[in-house]
This record gives sequence, structure tokens and C-alpha cells, in this order.
Amino acid sequence: MHAAAFWHASSSRIVVGLGEGYYQLPEDWWAINPATKAWKQLAAPANGPKPRKAPAVVADGTGGAWIYGGQGYWDVYSDLWHITVVGDAVQAKELSLLPAPPLPLLRGCLTQTAKGLLLAGGETFYRLSDEVFRIDTASGKWTAGKGPASAGPVCHVRADGQVVVQLGQGYWQWTQAPVVIAP
Repeated sequence: MHAAAFWHASSSRIVVGLGEGYYQLPEDWWAINPATKAWKQLAAPANGPKPRKAPAVVADGTGGAWIYGGQGYWDVYSDLWHITVVGDAVQAKELSLLPAPPLPLLRGCLTQTAKGLLLAGGETFYRLSDEVFRIDTASGKWTAGKGPASAGPVCHVRADGQVVVQLGQGYWQWTQAPVVIAP
């Protein structure tokens, strides 16, 4: 449950890793070819992200993905990782965020825009986040703004570059009204 997953175009596979198993947080990574329905275990990165569930994930457009935060056994993380797959091995590189990492979050919405990454909503330490973080993946610098208070929202980048955040868990109900955020 709550794994990181993304499409790896060059191998035509869906890559799945981390997440939550039967009362454990596995560190393994797998790939499935939708055409053959065949699973293959991938070699995990030696110095990759700690085991976690519910990170925010977005494909990077080059066959890799960005992963932000998630929840470990006792901690909620505020780290950003770039994940790539070479052959049957997963490679991971942590991006240092400046001036310091933003909020530790799980179940946030991460999107890739022309201006970098946009992280909206999520849950942190028993409260829903209404923060929106814009992260420059070249420098690791980030800025913050405000958006909808929601955990597990759906994000989509429109053709005009605006990010639509919709659905997700509110405090007492599911949020339905879409919010548009400039990248």
C-alpha cells in the first residue's frame, strides 16, 4: 500500500517501490511489464531513501521520478529524491533542499512544471497542510505559498501550465472543488 510508482518509458514498465506491506516498510523495488504481466525484482539503490509509505511521487518526463517525504516507522520525512532505473537497477540521488527542507509531509501532491516541482497539500504531524512549495530541481531552492488544506489530492498540469489540485481528504469530508495554482 501507498507505494511510490511511475512509468519507465524506455523499458515500457511500471516501477513500484517502497510502500507498506504486512506491518513492515519494504525497501525493495519491482517493475511490471503491462503487456506480459511479468514482474521482475530490481536491484535496490545502496544509499537510497529510507523505507517509507505515502511519499509524493511524480514522473520526471525522462523515465525517472521525484519522491518527496512519506512516513517511516516513526518519522515523517522532508527529503527529496530523484529515482532512475538503469537496466534492472534502481539508482537514487538525494537533492539537498535550501535553505532547509520544507515541511515533513506524507500523501502530498507533487507535479512537475516548466518551472520545477510543485508540492501541494499533504499531511504533517496530525494536521492537513495548506502549504504549496515550489522547488527548483537544479538548485534545490524552494519557496512557499498557500493552497487547499487537503491530504492525498489529485494534481494535474493543464496545457497552459497551471496546476489543478482536486479531491483529497479534508478535515471532515472529501474536498471536491478544484483549486488552480500558478506554477
